[in-house]
Amino acid sequence: MTKIANNYKHRLGILSLLVLMFALANCGGPMGDEIPITTSSTEALEHFKLGRDLSERLRTPEALRHFQRAVKADPEFALAYLYLASVNPSPKGFFENLELAREHSSGISKGELLLIEVAKTGVDGDPSRQLDICKELVALYPKDVRARMLLANQHFGVQDYENAVAQYKVIVDIASTYAPPYNMLGYSLRALGHYEEAAEAFKNYIELIPEDPNPYDSYAELLTRMGRFDEAINYYRKALKADRTFGTSRLGIAFNLVFLNRHDEARDELEEYFNKAINSGQQRAALMAAAITYIDEGMYDQALALLHQRYELSTENTDAAAMAGDLRNIAFVQLLEHQPAAAQESYNKSLEIVEASNLFERVKRNIRQNDIASRSLVELERGNLSEAINLANEYLAIIEPSDNILRIQAANLILGRVALAQGEYDIAIAHLEKANQESAWSQFHLAAAYEGKGDTVRAVELYESAATTYELNNLTYAVIRQESERRAKTLRQ
Repeated sequence: MTKIANNYKHRLGILSLLVLMFALANCGGPMGDEIPITTSSTEALEHFKLGRDLSERLRTPEALRHFQRAVKADPEFALAYLYLASVNPSPKGFFENLELAREHSSGISKGELLLIEVAKTGVDGDPSRQLDICKELVALYPKDVRARMLLANQHFGVQDYENAVAQYKVIVDIASTYAPPYNMLGYSLRALGHYEEAAEAFKNYIELIPEDPNPYDSYAELLTRMGRFDEAINYYRKALKADRTFGTSRLGIAFNLVFLNRHDEARDELEEYFNKAINSGQQRAALMAAAITYIDEGMYDQALALLHQRYELSTENTDAAAMAGDLRNIAFVQLLEHQPAAAQESYNKSLEIVEASNLFERVKRNIRQNDIASRSLVELERGNLSEAINLANEYLAIIEPSDNILRIQAANLILGRVALAQGEYDIAIAHLEKANQESAWSQFHLAAAYEGKGDTVRAVELYESAATTYELNNLTYAVIRQESERRAKTLRQ
């Protein structure tokens, strides 16, 4: 399993996920061998290595404890702070520890400095710079398989799956018993639609670390994508048998129950997960997932209540990044309920929290830019289409030079939605085909454009594809899953 953006396992969403899957090294080899680890404490180094191994196996609560002990033994240990950021259950903890890594970077190796810079450029939303840094790392430390993992993960993060596969296979050739590349190779092959090869990669992953939960969890995700929900649930149960605190498997079970249209059972699972949560991060995850189950049923008021509860939890923890994100999710649902004024208020409050916070200035800048896109969506809901398109074009003009593929895709999605509302189907299609084609949300709107144009064959194909992506933990997918099924069925008749 890998943790990234909007899917809770790889999106990394969230800043740049793959930035959090840090590819760090073993210990102090010379330049050209492995990335050194700079610490004055043998005890700190021991805990760092234990934590690193656990983090690579996605056993993050245990890893967190070892990284905390590492920085306690050596308060100047920059690399340990970097890892502590990567496994922290809250956005607040991530930012605080990344800043500590930067503050204690004097005197560390070139490789460690580059690793911190990779994380920082991920926060800045600069994937081109990230890729350049990863290539520099591999050039400096060609024998370090973890440096190569970071490069491969960066290709994965920008949806360059062919190059990601090539890099993971290089790592497997170098170190055939090193487990992480098999996991990410499986995800890359899945994204390319090579399900049999993906299954083989995940089964190899299971064989290498059969006592760990994540290999079973990752294979379960593939089974979910293939529509084999009962089998997926079985593998998620195997993951929980290996580690009952492995929360993503609890979420996976819940969403497979949703896909089986057993929503009440899904919420029972999530209630148990919330009650047994080991930290606030798991509580927040349970609340979000439960809200999504209601969205899937069109029960927006119930979903909003849970999202507000999530926001209150973030407020109790004084986590500005989490609070801002929660308000944006609330605004999204308010737009679904045709409440543009309430949504704009939520967006405004989100931005106010960010501006008053101590988040990095580059993060604040990116959020200010994203607020332009948010205002475009509000104007779209209000029916002010000319203003909506002006704002969407303004957003695209600002972010296009950054070469951030995900943000450019998001801008084109908005422009496509506005054109769709205008009945300009060819323009809508041109923009929507530049949106994220892996996203069911994009596929749904593209299907609607083809339907409006009168191309029912292509529309049915896209509606059916959108309905069967089986995206985990995704608000937008929950909105259109059943509607996509209904539209495809109607057009086929």
